[in-house]
Amino acid sequence: MDAKNILGEIKKLVFGDEAKPEVQMKEYSLDNGTKVMISDLAVGGQVTLEDGSPAPVGSHTLADGTKLEVSEGGVIAAVMPAEAPAEEMAAPVQAPNYDARFTEIENNYGSLKQAFESTANELKGLKEAFAKQEELNQKFISILDTMIQEPATNPAEPVKSGFVKQHEGKQEKLQRLFKLFKQ
Repeated sequence: MDAKNILGEIKKLVFGDEAKPEVQMKEYSLDNGTKVMISDLAVGGQVTLEDGSPAPVGSHTLADGTKLEVSEGGVIAAVMPAEAPAEEMAAPVQAPNYDARFTEIENNYGSLKQAFESTANELKGLKEAFAKQEELNQKFISILDTMIQEPATNPAEPVKSGFVKQHEGKQEKLQRLFKLFKQ
């Protein structure tokens, strides 16, 4: 064990409290080139100079533009992040030629309007043709109904043939038979 650890163990046994943990310090540069050590770049962090002494009270600016307000004992009281550098102005963008685009749209509108009107006229003609066809269909159906209900001529009379069906009784048959034998 080294001397620091032994001393820490003795303090622990005698006073009963733990030794303060070591704080990790990071090195930063101020905007004037001075090196400083900061425990935590947030309110409450410690700022010390290279020789270990606390940073003087006041406003300090880091090399990256971050501003620190340091209070007594080198404690950070406020942190103001660096402002983002202004972006380089982009090359001016040429405005689109709206006149040419507007003319193109007008021409497209005109041709679409003509196509719509011709389609509307064609549809109107088709509607008229369908109406006429419907009328003709109704007339045709009424003619068919009339033909079905009323025949054009009276039914033909049955054709009479030379053959007649005769119904003879017994007596008539016997007389006929008697005539036959007399002959």
